[in-house]
Amino acid sequence: MEFTPPRIAGSGLHVGAMWLWHDVDHLAFHAEAVRVGSEPLRTEAQFTPLALELSRQAAANVTAPREKFPALPDVARYLTSRPVRRGFFWDSFDSGIAAGLVGDPDTARDHFERVLREGVLAPWMVEAQEKARELHAIASDRDAMTAFTMRQLGASQADDLDELVSERQGRYLIITSNRAPSDWYPLFLNPVVAESLLDRLINTSHQVIMNGPSHRPNKRPRNPGDSGMKP
Repeated sequence: MEFTPPRIAGSGLHVGAMWLWHDVDHLAFHAEAVRVGSEPLRTEAQFTPLALELSRQAAANVTAPREKFPALPDVARYLTSRPVRRGFFWDSFDSGIAAGLVGDPDTARDHFERVLREGVLAPWMVEAQEKARELHAIASDRDAMTAFTMRQLGASQADDLDELVSERQGRYLIITSNRAPSDWYPLFLNPVVAESLLDRLINTSHQVIMNGPSHRPNKRPRNPGDSGMKP
């Protein structure tokens, strides 16, 4: 979720899902839930109700991507079921990764081959095709695909996380992760930064470990015809 600043004073709203296998240093919205255009700030009296409405819409829509994509197979079904659009480079790239992660190597290879057939128009496309070629070769190895998507944090990303934890020391901070703290170490280029950050987190926090299946499918909207539902 992002409150997007326009060129002039004011704000807008953007809510969506981001595929974290993309190695970028900014927010990206790969599956949009809602987008509200910029609301200009003319006066405080004029903008206050607009800001409250943006906040209301943010609260109402922030869970929509989680409900739409409660688990990785849901992401894979969404991505691979979309019509193939020539020229939409990342559609096939993302579909290939998702298919590989859920153990469907044939579909994964098909989408990576689509990426490799695209004409190269910019340097970033060359790099992306090199990644697609690498992923095509390991598509049948689910563990290798998973390892590819769980790469190390860059130096600046690790520093940003360390700075955030330092600033929140002694204040309220909630962190959720699907990996144990011991699994965080390989994600950092600098083991000293990893040790410092994890030492502060682990020894000054309460840890709540939740095992078992995800609860999100229980919150999935039901059809009126489902058992136990009234029309």
